[in-house]
Amino acid sequence: MGGMFSVSSVLIVRAVEETLVVVRIADMSLRALFVINLILGLIFWFNGAGPRWLVLIHMLVGILFVAAIWLLGLAQGLQKNGSLGLVIGTFVVGLIIAIFGLIQEGLLPSSGHWVIEVIHLLLAIAGIGIGEASAARYKRGAAAASASAA
Repeated sequence: MGGMFSVSSVLIVRAVEETLVVVRIADMSLRALFVINLILGLIFWFNGAGPRWLVLIHMLVGILFVAAIWLLGLAQGLQKNGSLGLVIGTFVVGLIIAIFGLIQEGLLPSSGHWVIEVIHLLLAIAGIGIGEASAARYKRGAAAASASAA
């Protein structure tokens, strides 16, 4: 019986460690994607819309950013002590970022468009905040699971 317990403990620790690698990659990707889109957004803000291909890259990076937020929210939610509220929050914030990003060109197309751009930036900041909170909660839960399995 003792041998079986140690094998299952090793498998649990290994699964937690492998998932932790995915979460770390998503967390670091979230940060990198945020910085890339922040730079692109500032280029658009100070130089106009820029070439269409650059806008499409900004949109693609934004979609990957939202996917990373969702992955981090889901990963922490699947843990034993995961937060359903944080899962819902990540999906709502990600969905708002995606929808707002896709429709923002048509909102206040006059000189007041800077307000839309600021809201878009604030949503991205909220996205990185909730993504980081999800990653931190996951890492705390993974550390607790590894400690209890060992």
